[in-house]
Amino acid sequence: MSDFRPEETLETEKDEKEKVNLRKDAVQAAPVLLAGPVRPLSENVLKAENVVLSQECVEIPVPKFQAAETGKAGETKADDTVMDKSAEAEERTEQLPQEEAGAQPVLNAAKPLSNDAVTEHTASLWKYIPVPQDQPDPFPEYRHHLYDFPGSKVIAARVRGKKHKHEGTNCDDWYEVGHDGDIVAAAVSDGAGSRRLSRIGARQACRAGVKSLQAGLKEMLSSHTGLRRELAMDIASAECRRACGILAVLVQKAVMAAYKSVENAFGECLVDPVYTKLLGRAPVFTDFAGTFLLALLVPLQNEKREKIVITCQIGDGMLALLDTGAPFETSVKLMGVPDSGDFSGETDFLTSPKITQAAELQKRTMISKSTADLLFLMTDGVADDYFPNETQMHRLYFDLAANGILPVSLTGQGTRLKLTRDEWMLLDQVFVPQAYPWVNDQSVKIGLQYTKRIGEVLPLDKLWQDPAVLQPAAEAVLATKELKDPSKRLQVWLDNYVERGSFDDRTLVIVRM
Repeated sequence: MSDFRPEETLETEKDEKEKVNLRKDAVQAAPVLLAGPVRPLSENVLKAENVVLSQECVEIPVPKFQAAETGKAGETKADDTVMDKSAEAEERTEQLPQEEAGAQPVLNAAKPLSNDAVTEHTASLWKYIPVPQDQPDPFPEYRHHLYDFPGSKVIAARVRGKKHKHEGTNCDDWYEVGHDGDIVAAAVSDGAGSRRLSRIGARQACRAGVKSLQAGLKEMLSSHTGLRRELAMDIASAECRRACGILAVLVQKAVMAAYKSVENAFGECLVDPVYTKLLGRAPVFTDFAGTFLLALLVPLQNEKREKIVITCQIGDGMLALLDTGAPFETSVKLMGVPDSGDFSGETDFLTSPKITQAAELQKRTMISKSTADLLFLMTDGVADDYFPNETQMHRLYFDLAANGILPVSLTGQGTRLKLTRDEWMLLDQVFVPQAYPWVNDQSVKIGLQYTKRIGEVLPLDKLWQDPAVLQPAAEAVLATKELKDPSKRLQVWLDNYVERGSFDDRTLVIVRM
């Protein structure tokens, strides 16, 4: 194989550095909640620090059997709270698959390739190696679920990233969804790519976090019979803040339950020789490192049909609310702040000792009362493709609508968009699905819609006025597949959409209210 790096990789490195700098600036500029050009929803969003907590979080001590590893000078230690992923599987700026020996190089200084040409070429270079079955705890290639709860539907899917397929390694992402009546609990986690057991930690964290919320909700609703009535009051009232504080504690306890579950998984693997053989050493706690994003959604029985949403985020990825009935400028509210360090891919993990501190959890907990009708939970494999998240959540929604995953009739301001004949003609051309080879089978091409192309004809803020314009695009995609289950459509979309510099596992959970 020839030693070459496609043009894509070079540009991706610069873009990734710009992303990190932008994210750091945004986080540093946030005095209380979030920074960015998007104004908040008309309804308030609180930090858990600003509400009346009904009880204190109980701290969990750091496991005594946590081992430390010594790194080389200038490297991040394996048991530090952050990891530089630049040399690991999750690094989005690593080399793309190399061409076979004898192939013509992509780069040509005299005549550089267009963006579409580079994308088309690099999309065909990936190879597919199945999930290894000779290792403990192999993860399935795909997961997708459609949940029909009272008052909401949840569409969820997870796919193994191109880089993992290319290298024949396991997917590191996981998600779990649960409910108690019309109350929804959801969690996603991205295991650290540098840690071969991180997928175990991701799965354990999600399962334990959602289970803890479900159990806590049953107890809370039986002992606080007036809680939902208090939640429906004005968010500035003492009653509403007290009720929000009770729910915030439930979420924080669920995070600590997730931590404890990962700790238990570590203890079990520590005494199992299978894992020592796999690693060539005894496991350490940070081998199970991963991000963790948890959300609790409580519908309210009031005239506005509001919802209380409480979130807690550890690491990167994104939690976001979208109000499809609100004006474009005020329709997005980010419900988490990704941890960012000095390096691309650097983040905090659930295994960090500081996560067991009540003050740390409180500052990571956010509370929203709004009329938003969509809640997104995603790992960085999706979030980084829609960065900056403050402005690109609209594009994510339009991509989901244009590919038949969300109904296009869901949104709009109640007025039909008037387009010129020329605009319709241009859209008809753009609505032809764009096809790239499926990584799992290069003989098959999957046609998908890309809002980036649509945005060249119709700006996103104009499209927001009448998303039904996307119906022909969705029909063009759906005509090529007989996929009635929107979660299966979500899986196909996650597995096949092409974004330059995007190689990671992708997980997206959508709560549609």
